[in-house]
Amino acid sequence: MNLLARREYSRQELLTRLVQRFGSWKTLADTMHESVKLGDKEFEDEGLEDEKIERQKLEIKKRIAQALTRLETEGLQSDARLAEAFIRARTNKGQGPVKIRAELKGKGVATAVIDAAFNDSRINWRELAATVTLKKFGREFGEQGPIQLQDKARVDRFLRQRGFIPGDL
Repeated sequence: MNLLARREYSRQELLTRLVQRFGSWKTLADTMHESVKLGDKEFEDEGLEDEKIERQKLEIKKRIAQALTRLETEGLQSDARLAEAFIRARTNKGQGPVKIRAELKGKGVATAVIDAAFNDSRINWRELAATVTLKKFGREFGEQGPIQLQDKARVDRFLRQRGFIPGDL
């Protein structure tokens, strides 16, 4: 819950963080090794220990999946809400659709959710690309824009790094 209080997370990001926090297999193996002891005698059968560790891993994954499903049904976690907020934040930073899509996919957001968020955003990418270009190169080129081929190539590289499609300007 503390994670969601700070910012939006995708389901995949939460799953990764929770497994890191609660499913550390090394820590789990150490814990299981201690629990296999009975009094002063320790089980010699490593197969039994490995089997218990595997069952414990499955149980942890199952509980994490249940918790994430509950968060989704209660509306506390939403990949759609994350995608909308992420698109808004990145466009405010002057980034283009290609870069934003790649980052959302890296966060584990489904392509259908990303497409829906982009359709709902109604952002004019050409206008944003022009604004970003003017902010970066305005003094250098003035209002008329780059004239020489070398300068046009610089602007094109800049826009590609920002995640814009070449035809956006």
